[in-house]
Amino acid sequence: MRGSICQNRINMKMFFSLLIAFAILILPILSVAQQSGEGKPINPTAIEFNNKAVVLMTQDECDSALFYFDKAIEADSNYMPPHSSKSKIYVINGQYDLALNETESAIKIKPDQAEAWAFAGVIIEFKGDTLKAKDYFKKSIEIFDARISNPDMSNFIFANKFNRAISLILLGNEKEGKNELNKIKEDFSEFSMIIDEYLKLSRQEIVQTILGTK
Repeated sequence: MRGSICQNRINMKMFFSLLIAFAILILPILSVAQQSGEGKPINPTAIEFNNKAVVLMTQDECDSALFYFDKAIEADSNYMPPHSSKSKIYVINGQYDLALNETESAIKIKPDQAEAWAFAGVIIEFKGDTLKAKDYFKKSIEIFDARISNPDMSNFIFANKFNRAISLILLGNEKEGKNELNKIKEDFSEFSMIIDEYLKLSRQEIVQTILGTK
């Protein structure tokens, strides 16, 4: 079934730009993807359906991808990644209420997913509630800070520092956020190209990138 839900709205460039906006968004998620929100093993069938849906999503088969994301959720209601991926499809298609519902579901399952808090904040701001959005951005920064100080998450230090800097910019602290990006670039020169792209962007352009409207 061809992906009519995102026909003429999603393409590979936009899809990967959305992922990169919370750059390395998938790195922290991969570390918990095999566990539920309660730390229990995930039903393997749910993982299988989710993986199939992700492939379909990258092929612009969004109707089919949504079908298999829903199957993954049916197989294990505590599996977070399908909700996160569904929210991206809905955002790209301009269905912001649905996107926010899925992101809130992801947060309910995994309250420590800072990326989901920030992503929800962007949607909430777009819908007009700037004060509530700031609370979500602050919450994401709080979680990123906890991760950065946690030695068990040292393998994800770049992702967490980078995404924290983006959350600072989203919060409105653009100068502070970009100063952080410059510091990160000094420590992680291998990612300088990604960082330079975001240093060129204004806060509004970063929001547009996250929403897939840029």
